[in-house]
Amino acid sequence: MARRSKEQREHDYSVMAAMLLEGKSQQETAAALNVSQKQISLDWRRLKNQWNRQSKADAQMALAMQKARLDHLEAEYWAAWHRSREEEVQRITETTESDAAGIEDTVGNRRRAQVRRRQRLGEPRFLEGVRWVWEQRSKLDNLFPAQALELTGKDGGPVEFKSPWGAELLEQWERILLGAAESGSVGA
Repeated sequence: MARRSKEQREHDYSVMAAMLLEGKSQQETAAALNVSQKQISLDWRRLKNQWNRQSKADAQMALAMQKARLDHLEAEYWAAWHRSREEEVQRITETTESDAAGIEDTVGNRRRAQVRRRQRLGEPRFLEGVRWVWEQRSKLDNLFPAQALELTGKDGGPVEFKSPWGAELLEQWERILLGAAESGSVGA
């Protein structure tokens, strides 16, 4: 068989991937592409390796993006925390006709200005946000030990499992559906 050009090989990869992913045999694929079964086997291995490398790169990119999102979110939480601790300044201006100490305006009324300052303690919800970000980052970095989960059935006993394709289950569904149809509760 003649040596394939780069363009032909790329085309063959595309056709081969479609055929093999659809469940066609390597022999059928080789016949359709007019190449040997051995060539299909080699190409298939190369293509799977390429996909594997690409999926790893995609996973690393997704992980990096998620970490960047968490970094941004943490910075926002910290900024909000610091703003929530800033001194609160309240300016109050009163205008009176009395002789109270203050500045006289053009009508003869007196104005009195007051500034109240209060140090705020900070909003704990922002620190909770920081803690949540740290938790998520730790999970992404696999810093938490694996947890064993156990599924139990009724009263802590074993889980009973019945095949969803078993005749008994189908009969139960039929009875349920027939009973619902007879009672009129199945959709109109």
